[in-house]
Amino acid sequence: MNNPHLPPAYVSIPVPVAYAYDVDDAVLVTMIRLLGLCWKGTHTPSFTPDELAQAVGRSRSALYRHLRLLKDDDEGDQNPGGLRWIQVERVKWHITIHPLVQVARDGQVHPDPADGAPLATDP
Repeated sequence: MNNPHLPPAYVSIPVPVAYAYDVDDAVLVTMIRLLGLCWKGTHTPSFTPDELAQAVGRSRSALYRHLRLLKDDDEGDQNPGGLRWIQVERVKWHITIHPLVQVARDGQVHPDPADGAPLATDP
């Protein structure tokens, strides 16, 4: 795997993502791969839709379906069932993914402090 976007060693997965039993496994794998692409900072690099689909090993249509399920539900696009795990930034023909969940810092998984919203899996 000689892809500069992939993490060098492993991907840290927030507990609510790893144990989201009610979320389809394919969607979870996409989320885990998106988190892996964030290893250099707080978001993925900017990708075209085809590049992002290739980076997470999905067809473009499957990627869009998974992003719709994973993203924040207040983006004005009638997505009331969104998991609120990511925010999708679109600039022209490029997509950047901003996770709204963070890997544990103190034994707890936290939502993005700027967001302040609870995780979809919180009781």
